[in-house]
Amino acid sequence: MDAPPAHASRLLTAFAPPGPGPVGPGDRVASLIAMAFDRAGIEARDGDVLTVDARTVAAAAGRERACASDEDFAALVAGAGAEPLAARTLGGRTVSVVRVGQRALVDAGLARPVSYPGTVVLPLPDAPAVATALAASLRTLLRARVDVVLTAPDARPGALPPALLAVGATLAAGPADAV
Repeated sequence: MDAPPAHASRLLTAFAPPGPGPVGPGDRVASLIAMAFDRAGIEARDGDVLTVDARTVAAAAGRERACASDEDFAALVAGAGAEPLAARTLGGRTVSVVRVGQRALVDAGLARPVSYPGTVVLPLPDAPAVATALAASLRTLLRARVDVVLTAPDARPGALPPALLAVGATLAAGPADAV
């Protein structure tokens, strides 16, 4: 999508620059986002809020694990969850609901990325801290007081339709005169 027109309202403007492409362990997500903004001709402004897929950040943080089979996936789910609550096998695949911390999540919140078959992305251990660090880097690279919302698919049992949830956010970089 092209950059927003110069006359766009600053009350609410939403646009999506092209993604950074595949992200792997050691990649600097903030730099990739800044380069995507530059390629798309987008100038970040004070008060902008960027949504970033937490799975992308987790992949860059080395949270991917090999997962060649449903048995491997079940072992990862069992290792991530403290308390199994339910399981159902459909079409040869078992879906588990486990308690992780104070939440019940389908498959312990683990993601099987379509773009990386045979891998699983583990959730970030401290998404709010990661969002804070990412926002700090982006503020420097984009030269604007931007904020970040890390999102992840809703993994709560029975969550329909599939939606994204904020799992970490920084919302304090608005205009200097904001109250």
